[in-house]
Amino acid sequence: MYFIGKSYRKTDDCERCRDKLKHHGVNELLYGTFQSHFNKLWPSFEEFYREVGPAPGPQYFLSGLIPGSAVSPGNARWLERENALPDLHFWTTTDYQELMKNAGITKLAKAAFHAYHHAPNSMVSLLTHMEQDHLELQRENLTDWQLELETMAHKVAVQKNRESDRKAVDDGRGSQSSIGREFRNKLVPLLAIRLEEHHKSALAGRSGRHHGFIAEFLSKLDYLTIAHITITTVFDCIGRGNRVKSTLSELFDQIGERLDHQAFLDYVKENDPQAFSKIDRYVLQNTVKGYEYKIGESKVMAEGLSYYFMGVKERAKLGDWCFGNFQSLTLWFETYKVLEKVGKTTHATYFLSLSHEGLKHRDLIQAAQDDRAYEAWPMVCPPLDWEFNDEGKPEKRGGYLTLHPGKYSTVIRQNKGSVPSETALGALHNMQNQPFRVNTFIYGTMKGLLSGSHEIGKFSTYERDSWDDLHRPLIDQKDLEDKWDENRHEKPAYKKAMKTLRAWHEAREVADKERVTPFRVMMMAARFLNVERFYLPTYYDSRLRIYYMVDTLNPQGSDYQKALLQFADGNPVTKENIIKVQKDLLITMANAAAVETPAGKSDKLSMEGRMSWALKRAVGFIEKDEEGNVIEIIESLEDEAEDPVSNRKFWSECDEPFQFLAALREYYEIFVWGTSNVARVPNGRDATNSGSQIIGGIIKDPKTCFYCNVTKTWVNPDGVELVADTPQDLYGIVAQEAQILLKSDPWLDNELAKARERAEQRIKQLQEAGVEDPALRVGGQEFNVPVEVVDRKVTKKSSMCTAYGASWRSKNEYISDELDKVFKHPDGQKASLCEKIIITNSAIQGQDHGFPRLAKVNKWFRNFAKACMKAGLMLVEWETPNGSKVVQEYREPYVDKVDTYAMGGAKYWQAVQNNDGLRADGVATLSFKSGYKNEIQESKTETALAANWTHSHDAVIVQNTVHDWEGNYFAVHDCFYGPAGTMDAMTAKARQALYDVITSKPLHKLVASSGLDMTPPREGKAKVEEVKDHPFTMS
Repeated sequence: MYFIGKSYRKTDDCERCRDKLKHHGVNELLYGTFQSHFNKLWPSFEEFYREVGPAPGPQYFLSGLIPGSAVSPGNARWLERENALPDLHFWTTTDYQELMKNAGITKLAKAAFHAYHHAPNSMVSLLTHMEQDHLELQRENLTDWQLELETMAHKVAVQKNRESDRKAVDDGRGSQSSIGREFRNKLVPLLAIRLEEHHKSALAGRSGRHHGFIAEFLSKLDYLTIAHITITTVFDCIGRGNRVKSTLSELFDQIGERLDHQAFLDYVKENDPQAFSKIDRYVLQNTVKGYEYKIGESKVMAEGLSYYFMGVKERAKLGDWCFGNFQSLTLWFETYKVLEKVGKTTHATYFLSLSHEGLKHRDLIQAAQDDRAYEAWPMVCPPLDWEFNDEGKPEKRGGYLTLHPGKYSTVIRQNKGSVPSETALGALHNMQNQPFRVNTFIYGTMKGLLSGSHEIGKFSTYERDSWDDLHRPLIDQKDLEDKWDENRHEKPAYKKAMKTLRAWHEAREVADKERVTPFRVMMMAARFLNVERFYLPTYYDSRLRIYYMVDTLNPQGSDYQKALLQFADGNPVTKENIIKVQKDLLITMANAAAVETPAGKSDKLSMEGRMSWALKRAVGFIEKDEEGNVIEIIESLEDEAEDPVSNRKFWSECDEPFQFLAALREYYEIFVWGTSNVARVPNGRDATNSGSQIIGGIIKDPKTCFYCNVTKTWVNPDGVELVADTPQDLYGIVAQEAQILLKSDPWLDNELAKARERAEQRIKQLQEAGVEDPALRVGGQEFNVPVEVVDRKVTKKSSMCTAYGASWRSKNEYISDELDKVFKHPDGQKASLCEKIIITNSAIQGQDHGFPRLAKVNKWFRNFAKACMKAGLMLVEWETPNGSKVVQEYREPYVDKVDTYAMGGAKYWQAVQNNDGLRADGVATLSFKSGYKNEIQESKTETALAANWTHSHDAVIVQNTVHDWEGNYFAVHDCFYGPAGTMDAMTAKARQALYDVITSKPLHKLVASSGLDMTPPREGKAKVEEVKDHPFTMS
């Protein structure tokens, strides 16, 4: 529907018009001011265009709704086409583009359009339209319906790609469009060869022109970098190849200038590393600012260096020479002349465009891009099964009904030779045949939250006015007005105020971007809101872990993505299973809340403790003493279960807020309100430190098995038998060991000296460059972080990744990130770099001390990988306990990498010139090396083996658990989800699968597959059979 607004005085007709719009599904649409009136509705684009023409007059106003005020940009030409694309409602059709070009829409009009379509009311309206549109698409024949959806998914992906390309071109980044990237991939390596040939030829012939400054300049940069910058600049100037944007003289100047900038930054990096480090950290890595800002700030920050920048003539000559080589490379480009008569003089201006040959090639690229475009949507019919032949290669395609080039038609991504067993393939098929539906309550809650700015877990919404109210800095206006001192230097107060404002503005842009992913997820949920059951196709990675192709409604996504899904069949509540249903929902609420209680965190209590806490927390509780006096009152959460948008006191503060809310709502529907008798909400049960569970169980290390909840008892070194009455916590033990080290003065003194030595040189360089970042302080002579700060939360991720062979640097990053969230010194500064190094070492050494056998296994994996490479093996392969073959292979690709600092970078396949096979016109043919060299990436092979091997075995646990499971479920690597009332049976089967894996001698199989003479780590005496009925292995 097209709405064209015309400005009138406010009349009684306004209410009638608004009612008419509501009839068409539009709740509120403001045009200009409240004195606006809709004088006509056009039912189709053709009728509108035929009547109004390509240039609507000034009486037509652009609809714009900015939070808090309406926008009416005067006589800007406009239209609003609600059904430009049946599914997206975006203004991206050719008709719209042509109309905008003909009408000459202004920047103000574009800004108002953007504001309207990013306003909360518009987002809610868009979701509402999508719900209705897809409801009308439903068909009785599921196959026909699915084929129509796959066609639509393809069109949507094409439209998105083209819109992204148009935006890149409009923003002067034509090289970042799909067309520009394809041209660059083909031409940059070839141009690098051509530049080298011509340069050497000119030097040999002692060309006078070339022996000037051009030869001197070419010694500063490599040929591939020059080629990359040249072609990138060309496409930034001409967009997709048919748009006049810059004259040839301007193009030459830009090429020369950007090459000069690259040489300048190389010069800074070589001659003043401290200054370059500062520039790189604070300017070049800025994801918000553009090229001109980065270069300008870089010049200011390196003002102490004397670098000679080329003049206009020199830049033009250099650009002309580079472009001349580029134009001689291909017949895809041509120049054309435009004559302009000014008085009696005629001026000739030259422009660059694609030739007829180039346009044909561009259209072929566009067609290929369109063919490859696809967006993975849920399926309304069960996905096709995959079939493999006797050689282990896919024989029959599965998943979607139609063939889609690329990853959606590949069952194993980045496969180097892995082959799934029948059990693994059965698990893949069973997972993708599980029916889901959208949780309408959670969807409605998210939709209600769009009206403001919220950050609840990973779910972010953005509304400008409310965000500004929360985050706008308090700046004294006098500081902004009083800019200069007596020497015409900016005053410190002004600099500080401007720095604060810039940070606020950038944070606002980030907040706007962060809401994009949640809204994408909601758009997909809107499409399938009224679908009774849909399916999610699956695939393997190279380790045969199972993933879902759909990245929006994805059970393996964030908390809010899981909560948006319900099981279509669910588990009917009966007299026989009602107690189990209640138990599972209460445990799920305690797990998802993960809040502190007097007995510990709610997700670490015993199962009975979790149920008791969740029941009191959900329905309320009044505790009295023996005399009847009230000791404690816990208010019911019924108001939050009923209206969570208005009541967010508790649920929004939970660790997994939306999953908590979903379980809370279902509990009330089944047990309080009696409005439902089917349990559909997913209930998750997670393995305890899965990597250490598997490794510890395989080597039967008693301590590791006890604290990873594989065994129920452990006799400690003092001879005391410990019994697991509650879940044991390896992470907590590692934190305790780290704290013991931090309390040891001799250890701390020794680490202080080593940490300061490790950090001091870099910090000194940064300080000399003027960097004052609290996170990069060396620190004083003492360690001033309270020991109790270094708890399990700080050390958890570092400890978890130890079983996967994580590096020291990775562990330091994990600990630094967590430490920054929970600790600041009394002066407001973060922990110093020296303190972070010490805490990282305490966690690593604490884990090695607490669980020395795990450290030895990690070392064994590294030594095994080294032995494989020493024996000349190009890959490492092994057989999993259920018969799958997994291959790890890391070889060097035939690529060259370009890093241009301020213009981004790229990787290019290496070009090879074939001088033997000249074409008829005498031009040498060129080809590209693709694939990989016979060179192993030794470091990657060595460090990745522990992680890949372990992940392939947690994949087996999932496969063995679910391949023949008959109820609803989904799995997230080491975590299982099912409807309430089914989790006891599922976790029992998962524990049996874990037992089967750890007792199958998998390390012996790894050694045997390599043919090496190595002995696996010796086994301990842990009673791993206790895992089969351990209550906390999966909790």
